[in-house]
Amino acid sequence: MRQLLLLLSASVTIVVIAITACGGGSDDGRAYVEPLYPIREGNYWEYDMVRLQTILYSIDTFTITYYGTAKDTITQKTMLINSQEVYEKVSTEIWDDTLATPNRCDTTYVAQIGSDDEYFYLAYENLNDTIGDTLFRQEFDDPAVGFSWIIRAEPGDTITATYLDKLSTTVPCFPNPVLADLYRFVYTSPVQTRYSYFRSNYGLVKDSLVTETPNIERNSYVKELVESYVHSELLWF
Repeated sequence: MRQLLLLLSASVTIVVIAITACGGGSDDGRAYVEPLYPIREGNYWEYDMVRLQTILYSIDTFTITYYGTAKDTITQKTMLINSQEVYEKVSTEIWDDTLATPNRCDTTYVAQIGSDDEYFYLAYENLNDTIGDTLFRQEFDDPAVGFSWIIRAEPGDTITATYLDKLSTTVPCFPNPVLADLYRFVYTSPVQTRYSYFRSNYGLVKDSLVTETPNIERNSYVKELVESYVHSELLWF
């Protein structure tokens, strides 16, 4: 089973997205959109995280709150063993209580492969991995609300994504919050349901999920963007 390559570390979710973003055209008739997952050296995203752990096995249930920070950084360009060009992505999570929620630091590799009608974003666990998982599939036209597709189908590890809607909401943006359109998706696997929000030309803005072990505990995670530096290129069609 492949590890999580994009979102919170407690899951087994890989994201596929087929949407449009803010777009336009050129004098020669070509059209473009802004990427939802910009991949360039030096790009980074910093998040605040909150975990609510509700204990269910005691007579009186109670909840413990943990706080953490996360950062994803595109560090450099490199190549897989098959000479496929990829970008190295380093992801860290730091929690205030490492006994309850361990810190982590993972390195994965991402690539953008384009064509005339769509772009694929692939993620690889290591430089010897030549198959990869699809992070995104971005097209010029929007899918219909409710459009659903299978991200991964492995024994005991089938992941499905569904496009829900586009929301206009206030999001963090230096120096002041701004009103922006966020694309909302739900990802389901045998162990969890996750809701993720993406902003055009910014990447992941918010992530939330709930996991539960019956009669033991329920965990609610929220991850929100607080700062980012993003340099990207338009996607031409």
